[in-house]
Amino acid sequence: MLLVAAVPYLLLVLALVAIILGVQFLTLREIWLHPNFSPMVSVAAIAFVVATDIATFLLSWLHRGWQPLQTLEDTNKLDKLAWKDKAKYDEIIAEIASQHVRRGFFSKLLYRPHMRRI
Repeated sequence: MLLVAAVPYLLLVLALVAIILGVQFLTLREIWLHPNFSPMVSVAAIAFVVATDIATFLLSWLHRGWQPLQTLEDTNKLDKLAWKDKAKYDEIIAEIASQHVRRGFFSKLLYRPHMRRI
């Protein structure tokens, strides 16, 4: 039953992504083929849009991606803890993993594992 419910949802999400990417691509193609300004300005506009799209994607992925730590400070503390107290480090990693496993299927896909502050 879950599969029957998930397939239309997945198709809807894929259709929305395809529409968004299609509009973006066709707009950039239109700027390239029929520029309103000089070719240099058109290339600069296309480069700016592509660069901001990449930066937005990367920042979004870094913020909501699969890394289990919230800040660089947490990363450094966990790294030090791995050297000082391996058992406590393993306990924290196991807690992160068990918390993530308890989440639902779509929650696992869309959100990263979280850990409590050290």
